[in-house]
Amino acid sequence: MLTSTRSEADAGYDRIQSGADTAIGIKVRFADFQTHTRVKTLPEPTDSETAIRKAAFECFARLKLDRRVRLLGVGAGELPRGAD
Repeated sequence: MLTSTRSEADAGYDRIQSGADTAIGIKVRFADFQTHTRVKTLPEPTDSETAIRKAAFECFARLKLDRRVRLLGVGAGELPRGAD
């Protein structure tokens, strides 16, 4: 599972690289098609592969993994103003 998470984080990094992203999120779809998301807000915008990977792993660690995973995605974006 961790290898898949690392690969998805790397793929997410390849898509991101804009330098204006302050929110890193994951989406996990389980075998029963329930979908859960988690987002981590960063203190400042980043395009650092290490920071994005770390944030994705932190989001992933907040999920209860008690069943099979069907899909895992990593994304980044900028939170709208006032979203805090």
